Amino acid sequence: MRMKPRKKGFKFHPIAPTDKDELVLPRGYKYEVIASYGDVINKKGDTFGYNNDFTMYFPIEDSSEHGLLWVNHEYTNPLYVEGEKKGDKYTAAQIEKMLYNQGGSIIEVQVKNGKWTLNKDSELARRVFFT
Repeated sequence: MRMKPRKKGFKFHPIAPTDKDELVLPRGYKYEVIASYGDVINKKGDTFGYNNDFTMYFPIEDSSEHGLLWVNHEYTNPLYVEGEKKGDKYTAAQIEKMLYNQGGSIIEVQVKNGKWTLNKDSELARRVFFT
């Protein structure tokens, strides 16, 4: 059984394949940087992890403009995070830094003046990592 596509809903015009070394978005789409590596995400001083790849939005009170964002952090890079091994091993401090910057961040986000923003005073924001 073949279903006909709905005529309602949002219109998406895919991008053509490209070798550009930049973010390429379909016509009518935009992006906003909400958090970057090392940004403070809460009152405790927790910081946003490194190298994110998956995000998921959880609305607060069914809002499409205020919620929590889960951000997965895959791995670190010695050039930017922990530094090169000392001899053939990582130090305890390097391992602690690697583990902290992997895992995930839960951040509170909200639309203000038409732009997504990070609530750095959030009681809900936190880091999820292994020790």
